[in-house]
Amino acid sequence: MRLKSTLIFLATAALAATIIAPATAAPTKKPAIGLQGQVVPASLFGMHIQNAEIGSWATVPVGSLRLWDNQTSWANIEKVQGTFDWTALDKAVATSQSKGVNDILMVLAGTPAWATDDPSPAALPVPGAAGMPKDFSWWDKWVTAVATRYKGKITSYQPWNEANLSTFSTGSPAQMADLTKRAYDIIKRIDPAAIVVAPSTGTRLSGAFKKFYPPFLQALKAKGWPIDVWSAHTYPASLGTPVTRAALAMAYLKVLKKAGAPKLPFWDTENNFG
Repeated sequence: MRLKSTLIFLATAALAATIIAPATAAPTKKPAIGLQGQVVPASLFGMHIQNAEIGSWATVPVGSLRLWDNQTSWANIEKVQGTFDWTALDKAVATSQSKGVNDILMVLAGTPAWATDDPSPAALPVPGAAGMPKDFSWWDKWVTAVATRYKGKITSYQPWNEANLSTFSTGSPAQMADLTKRAYDIIKRIDPAAIVVAPSTGTRLSGAFKKFYPPFLQALKAKGWPIDVWSAHTYPASLGTPVTRAALAMAYLKVLKKAGAPKLPFWDTENNFG
């Protein structure tokens, strides 16, 4: 509203000056009206694209792609221990690159049925995927395989999706911090340029957020803060607005500050209205 009012004021003032200026007045050069600030890179306007793994794409401009719900989770790719089916992930990455979108964020989450310590059928994206691996060395091998195959192609990795919600993770804050540290060390060794994004957390369900996230931050702190970017999902309630989203983001940042977390970029890796 302030910008709109300013523009209206400027237009009105210019019109008034034109009306009252004497006919004999010498023409004067109008000062340029400039905007100050930083240009927001296109990569910050990312999207999830359903069926990107079979070649589908958005009908609007997209600056980056997050791979989740694309048949590209650990559970989808390593259904049999030691056997990796890269078909969906190869296609999704190739599709994104063919559209000129080279900023790709992959979520590594989703424990396969053979590896999970919790076979709950309620888990997403597939039954058992919310559990922790019974042997964390299996996670290490998975992350190593992905980072090696997609070095220079996948630019960012996120260990887990909405780690504070039991639908996606039934692990403890300490376990999630351990997975994050392991992923960070492996990825940085193989592809130092890749960005490691913190496991995302939902913020609207404040009870689940407050129960999980502060202990997770303390566990992550004990491991030396092994991330490059913070991440949260600021979905508003059904009648929420962008203002609601901003409030959820500020609440998240407040928790980070209280934990003494380092100042890093903050990515909201999922959000919508409707």
